[in-house]
Amino acid sequence: ATVTIVNDDAAIVTISDISGNENDGIITVTATLDAAVQGGFTVDVNTADGTAMTSDSDYTAVTSQTLTFVGTANETQTFTITPTADAILEPSETLTVSMDNLAATTLGVDITGGATVTIVNDDAAIVTISDIAGAENSGAIIVTATLDAAVQGGFTVNVNTADGTATIANSDYGSVVNQTLTFAGTAGETQTFTVTPTADAILESDEDLTVSMSNLVATSLLVDITDVATVTILNDDASVVSIAATTQASEP
Repeated sequence: ATVTIVNDDAAIVTISDISGNENDGIITVTATLDAAVQGGFTVDVNTADGTAMTSDSDYTAVTSQTLTFVGTANETQTFTITPTADAILEPSETLTVSMDNLAATTLGVDITGGATVTIVNDDAAIVTISDIAGAENSGAIIVTATLDAAVQGGFTVNVNTADGTATIANSDYGSVVNQTLTFAGTAGETQTFTVTPTADAILESDEDLTVSMSNLVATSLLVDITDVATVTILNDDASVVSIAATTQASEP
């Protein structure tokens, strides 16, 4: 008679989820064989778009890259995924990795598992407002806010003035309250608004006020809006002391 010993062991190849910064170069992905496989085998790995897409040049695709296992329990094989470094502030993005084409064995090695690779966005964007000065009697002072790097999708931010030595109570200028600036998200983009001094005929010292930002909306990205600027109102009035000539009658 023939006695058949049925092998009831199992072997699984798993791939670990992993994340890596967009600008730090290649991301190394690890595939692990949990149990010994007699004679070893090969398996192919492939990437597929998630929110990270090759059409957007977010990463370089891996297509049918072959991993060769000699068949040792807990053996690991690695491969790499290369994100595309850019200067665009955008959400972190994901792609998936899967396996197929089990070869060089007739054994039922489980290669159905997949993994998620997260490309972590490590770019930054800052909005700055330039200090500026303008003459009191020359009309509106144009204040400029500048975005230093691209922000995917754009955003809005509000600007506000606050008293310094120039005060609303003394009617030195017209306040700006929650005025919205809309940025399309282009690197180097500028948006402007005006602060209007009150023209008077009083000779006084130069005065200043501050401008700040708040209420970042239309994006979940961490755009830095903490910058504060100083607007100086230059007094351009003049005052003249004159002495009037008088005539005195001479003595008799």
